[in-house]
Amino acid sequence: MINFFLLLAVLITGTANAGLITFGNATASNPNSFESFDRSGANAELATTQFSGNGITFNSIVGGGPTSHINSSCNVGGLTGSAWVSIGVTPPCGVAAGISISEILFDENVSELSFLFRTNNSASYLFESLLGGVQDAQLTVSNSIVGNTTQFLFTGDFDRIRFTEQVEDSWFWIDDLSWKTAPSSVPNPATLGLLSLALLGLGFNRRKTKS
Repeated sequence: MINFFLLLAVLITGTANAGLITFGNATASNPNSFESFDRSGANAELATTQFSGNGITFNSIVGGGPTSHINSSCNVGGLTGSAWVSIGVTPPCGVAAGISISEILFDENVSELSFLFRTNNSASYLFESLLGGVQDAQLTVSNSIVGNTTQFLFTGDFDRIRFTEQVEDSWFWIDDLSWKTAPSSVPNPATLGLLSLALLGLGFNRRKTKS
């Protein structure tokens, strides 16, 4: 019986913050941060810390890019005269060789994030949200599934999102990031009750063993 309550408490605690990645028309509800990728400087440059003042940075793990564009003559993704970030693209307008893996890192934990997605090629990527390097959610994305233009919504508890290319020489662009920082993690009453019961059971078991 004691082992049962311990297992149940662990299962509930471990699944309380399970994340989800969806696409369609949904956006982050009541976001407290927004990034349109407007900036000053070169028309196209490697995206790194240009937006750190807003609490986000870009990181390239493998391959080239991502690239931050402003009024660029590069029409990868079919855009000109705007501001956006291209994933799988190297400055000023080249497709990253081999498989690319890029991340967006947040200064604070995030509970909801949405962004506009667009591509004009057979982009195929694995989208992930992670907290402390541990995966919170994942979704395999391709334009054959989501189309050329859609909105992505990430929910859960995470501090970064990762884009892993599944097919070489593919790319997509993102724009209009909206996100909501996660509230402090406070266990719900049911979880606290189960944990308390498990601890009481452990204490009773120890007293019984001693006697």
